[in-house]
Amino acid sequence: MAVSGLADAQFERILALDPGWNTGWASWVDSDPVKQGVIRGGLMGFKEWVESVGPETDTLVIEDFIVEPSFVGQPYASEVKGAAIMSIPHKKLVIQKRADKATLFRENGKVATETRRFQRLREWGFSGVSHELDANTHAIIYRKRLRDPVVLARYFGIGTEATNEEAPE
Repeated sequence: MAVSGLADAQFERILALDPGWNTGWASWVDSDPVKQGVIRGGLMGFKEWVESVGPETDTLVIEDFIVEPSFVGQPYASEVKGAAIMSIPHKKLVIQKRADKATLFRENGKVATETRRFQRLREWGFSGVSHELDANTHAIIYRKRLRDPVVLARYFGIGTEATNEEAPE
């Protein structure tokens, strides 16, 4: 016996990328993280990963990393971003700025540091190196901006009785 409505249910598959020489990736389905990892080797490593994994996604969320010679002088992130957009089939493309990661949450009215952001992600059950944590950050920010009630409740306490978090942007 079929359960009414399940056959027609639509799920959003999300692939969030933090591009670079070591590209962090996180795969989500709707509000739920599924898998994550790091792709090493810049553009060539990324191309090999796409060919071997053949990722499928509905929404591609990727950081638009701008090369700043005083900070990061290599174009690895831009190359991976371009390759991702061109080689991974997707229905929706969401470009986030590097600074968007700072909007994950605030403490005492101030933007939290990267160290504190990683600590908070680990408190929420995420693991891995900085690139994986950044990819998950991009996925959470994407769902937060959609005002996803599950993400708002799970990570920000919004929609539950008490919260110290500020309302999402």
